[in-house]
Amino acid sequence: MKVAEEIGAGSLMEHQQLAMMQDEMNLIDYKNHNADYISEWDKVVTKLLDDDVKAVRELSKRKKHYIDKVDRLRANINKIEGKKETPSEKVTERLARNEKKLVDAEAAYKTKASECAIVLSEATDRSWVDFYPVIKNVMKFEINRLGRESSCYGSFHATLTALKSDYREATKGTVDAPNAGSAL
Repeated sequence: MKVAEEIGAGSLMEHQQLAMMQDEMNLIDYKNHNADYISEWDKVVTKLLDDDVKAVRELSKRKKHYIDKVDRLRANINKIEGKKETPSEKVTERLARNEKKLVDAEAAYKTKASECAIVLSEATDRSWVDFYPVIKNVMKFEINRLGRESSCYGSFHATLTALKSDYREATKGTVDAPNAGSAL
């Protein structure tokens, strides 16, 4: 703004140079106060959610592994019992051990899936709280940008008046001189 005041009426070239400097300032201002905040928020929230979802998927795979294993062991025991034989103690202990692991895997999966659902719900339901600073900063940016542009372009009227005066003076007494009713 100080530069705009110093230019005064200034030339069109000076105003263009000032506008280009303000564009650079606008880019820096927007990046620092808006884009960086959005990038940081995205990085933090995405990492948190991705890690939770990944953990739930891993626990789901583990649970499925034990479901399949217990099903195979039960099928094996049913096959043995179908032949009117008694399964060995080793086979029944193995089934019991894997059933316990399945119960533990299901509990771990259920707990982590619930935690993940809560985090996803919070991220969705409360995202407006995190979005508020973005809106506030965008509005501040626009107010500052408009102020800078106004200080630059607001003096265009003075520049145009000065150009008209210079033109009239330079063309006085020539065929290029403006007519008496002309806007120049």
